[in-house]
Amino acid sequence: MNDNRYSEGGDAEPGEFRLLCVGDIHLGRRPSRVPKDIEDYGIREAELTPAAAWDSAVAWAIDNDVDAVVLAGDVVESLDDRFEAYGHLERGVSKLDYAEIGIYGVAGNHDVHALPRLADHIENFKLLGRGGAWESIELTGRSGVRLRLLGWSFPQQRVSRNPLDDPMEAFSDDIPTIGVLHCDLDGGSSPYAPVPRAAFDRALGAAWLLGHIHKPDDLSATRPIGYLGSLVGLDPGESGLHGPWLARISKT
Repeated sequence: MNDNRYSEGGDAEPGEFRLLCVGDIHLGRRPSRVPKDIEDYGIREAELTPAAAWDSAVAWAIDNDVDAVVLAGDVVESLDDRFEAYGHLERGVSKLDYAEIGIYGVAGNHDVHALPRLADHIENFKLLGRGGAWESIELTGRSGVRLRLLGWSFPQQRVSRNPLDDPMEAFSDDIPTIGVLHCDLDGGSSPYAPVPRAAFDRALGAAWLLGHIHKPDDLSATRPIGYLGSLVGLDPGESGLHGPWLARISKT
C-alpha cells in the first residue's frame, strides 16, 4: 500500500481500491437536546438522525465508485432498536448490492446481539469475526487491486480482554490488510475490549480502523491507527466533523 490517503472525496483513479469506512451509526437513536424551533431555521429534525446519515453515506458510496463499505460496530443502538434498524440497514445494503458494492462489518458492544441477528436476515451483508473469533476476507476492486479485511466482533456486551491477544491467522504481505475493530484504545481495565496502543504497533496490518469513541482521530499517518468517529453527532457534546472516511488503497 503506497497510498494511505483518507479524504472526503475525489475522483476514482486507476489502480486503487476505494473503501468507504463508517464508524458508529447507532441506528434507532435520535440526537438529544435538539432545539424545538430547529425547523424555523429550515432544518428538519429527521435530517439529523443516524438513519438519514446512513442513507446519505450509501448514496455517496454509489455516486463515487466505491468498491466496498465497512462498518466498525455499534451499527444499531440496542437490541430494542433492531426492528427499526432492520429496515434502514436492509435498504442501504440492497442499494449497495445493486450497485455491486460489497458491505462488511463487525459488531460492537451496543449491537452485540442485534447486528448478528440482522446479518442473518439481510442478504449480502457480511459480519466479520462473529463470536469473538478473528476472521478475514479478501476482496478485489473494480481496478483489480486486492484488499484483505480483518475483523473481530464482540461475543458478549462486556469483554475485558484485549482482542489482539486472541488467536489470529498469519498473513503474507502480498496484499494490504486493514483491521477493523470496535474497542477501547488504551482503555486499561475497560470492559469494552481494551487494547494498548503498543499492541497495534506489533500487530499485522497496513491500517487499523476503530469504532467505539465518537470523536474521530487524525488518520493521515502512513499507517493509520485510530477512531473513525460516529457517522453523525448524537448530542451537543459531539460537535465538529463527522461522517464516513474514504480509504484509497493503491497497488504496491
